[in-house]
Amino acid sequence: MSHQTNAVYFVAERFKRSDGEQAMRALYRTAVLDDFPDTVTVGLGDKPAMRFRKATWSVNGEKRGLRYGTNPSQAAALYIPEEHAAILESLRWVKWGKGGPSVTNIQDGIRGMQIVGHFPQDSISAAAVMKHLNPCGVAIWHIPKTDIYSQANLYTSAREADPRAAFGSVVALNYPVTGLVAARILESFVEVVYSPAYSHQALAMLEEKKDLRLAEVPDMHEYIQTIPNITMMGGALIIEEPLKIKIQTLEDIKQCAVPTSRKPTEQEYKDLIDAWWVAANIRSNGVAFQRYGIALAIGTGNQDRIGAIESCIAAARRTGGLERSVMASDGFIPNIDNVQVIAREGVTAIVQPGGSVSDCKVIEECNLHGIAMVFTGERAFSHF
Repeated sequence: MSHQTNAVYFVAERFKRSDGEQAMRALYRTAVLDDFPDTVTVGLGDKPAMRFRKATWSVNGEKRGLRYGTNPSQAAALYIPEEHAAILESLRWVKWGKGGPSVTNIQDGIRGMQIVGHFPQDSISAAAVMKHLNPCGVAIWHIPKTDIYSQANLYTSAREADPRAAFGSVVALNYPVTGLVAARILESFVEVVYSPAYSHQALAMLEEKKDLRLAEVPDMHEYIQTIPNITMMGGALIIEEPLKIKIQTLEDIKQCAVPTSRKPTEQEYKDLIDAWWVAANIRSNGVAFQRYGIALAIGTGNQDRIGAIESCIAAARRTGGLERSVMASDGFIPNIDNVQVIAREGVTAIVQPGGSVSDCKVIEECNLHGIAMVFTGERAFSHF
């Protein structure tokens, strides 16, 4: 160990033994009181004004809001359009650990619920493991809601898609947390869980994690976006209609154009529609690789699409690779190098919007490698 390394180690150990570490850890558990108003009104020209109400929840008889903003030094409040307020306020915190949710916990939770809420709870079980507004793992299986053993495995499959990224995640499930599912959750560090219900056994088990927060959400389908997006950027206000994905079901995707020589198999179609829904809920440029209901790798927020693909390949190689998977791309595939690199990994089908000037070359490259490709005719960018 070098002199410099010794010095760094000494300082780190001294900090751990001092009050500094405890003070920093305490910040993450301390709520920052906000003085934001109870309501906010946004006028839209001659249209009726949108009125937003600050969201609060009753915890031990006390009204509570967000713990803090994006960082522990920032006060924050969550506002919901009044006509939709009941949706978020119907969420019940059954475990408020660590002083409640922060902005990032709520953002990850809503995004996760938008993903798993797409799938009908009575016939399809879905799990999303969220980090920084994007899923690092998603698993979707046609599992009867009584099959608690498979549901426990489903959550594990979503987490193990990228176990390294899943550290400190927010989990969204469209099925109840049983004792079996709780045991899997306890295997790793999870910040918050959103689920329709928790068994008594699960609650007792999860109580041992003091900081873990648990939210009970009766109907996650309500969280699929139906209201305008309102965002601020550099002091400017942006109001945008919500993204309405036309391709939502297996039958929908089977009606899409297939420009390649080979058509997708039935299993590929199932994986393609699931991958397309995941890709529509991640930051662009985004790609998602799916096999038998499990997202093997998800690449988000890259400046170039090949970069998103390469990050997925690197992540998937740590857990088994992309052989026999399908890929969804939220925007068109711009160059044949995108196809060439996934062909080497054994990817068998692609779903993408189409519309690139290089479409003909991309189709030819797919045919060369025996890859089936579906054109949706719609783009699913999310610049959140």
